[in-house]
Amino acid sequence: MFAARLHPLLWIAIATLIASCASTTTLVNQWRASDYRGGPFGNILVIGISDQEGTRRTFEDVLSDKLRERGVAAVPGHRQLPSTGKADEQTLLEAVRDSAADGVLMTRVVGVDTETRYTPGYIGMWPGPGFYGYYASAWAYYEPPRLEQYKIVTLESNLWDMQTKSLVWSGTARIFQPGEVHKEIVELARVIIAALEQNGLIESPAPKRGS
Repeated sequence: MFAARLHPLLWIAIATLIASCASTTTLVNQWRASDYRGGPFGNILVIGISDQEGTRRTFEDVLSDKLRERGVAAVPGHRQLPSTGKADEQTLLEAVRDSAADGVLMTRVVGVDTETRYTPGYIGMWPGPGFYGYYASAWAYYEPPRLEQYKIVTLESNLWDMQTKSLVWSGTARIFQPGEVHKEIVELARVIIAALEQNGLIESPAPKRGS
C-alpha cells in the first residue's frame, strides 16, 4: 500500500542509491592467440602477483577450487613458490615442473582508480485536480545534486602454454566499487573461468543427468 503511493522520482532515487552501493566485476577486454592449436588445459598453476600475502593466497585458493569444480587439476601457486616476494626464473620453472602444469594463469592488479560522478539536482511536481490539487502540487519534491566517488580496480590475467612458453589468452577485468575481499575474488574467478571456457581453453562442465 505504502509502496504504491511512492512518487516515481522517489523510486529513481532509491534505485540510484542501491546501484551506487553495489560492486560489479566485468571483463572489459580479452585476447586469444589465433595460432593456438592445442586443446583445453587440464592442469593449471594459478599465480596471483601481489605483495599482500593473504590476498594472494586467497585468490590462488579460490580460483584453483573453482577450476577443480570444472574438472581442471589446478594448483595454487603458494604451494610451489616462496611465500613472499618475486621468485627467480629457475624457481618459477621448477614450480611449473613440480606441479606438472600444462598451463600457468597469472593475475595482477594494474590499476586502482577513483571515478567521480555528478548527479544534477531536480524538482519533481505531481499535479492534482481542482483548487486544492493545484495548491498541493506547488509543494515540490526537491532532490539536491550529488557528487559521488567510486573506486575501480583493474586486473590483468594471462594464461601461458607451458609446452611452448607462449601466451595464449589475456583478459582485463574491472571491479567497480569493490567490497569484501573474498566475495570479490569469487566473482573475479567466475568471470575468468567463464572467459576461458568460452575460448575453449578449459573444458565445459558435463551436463547434469536429466537436464
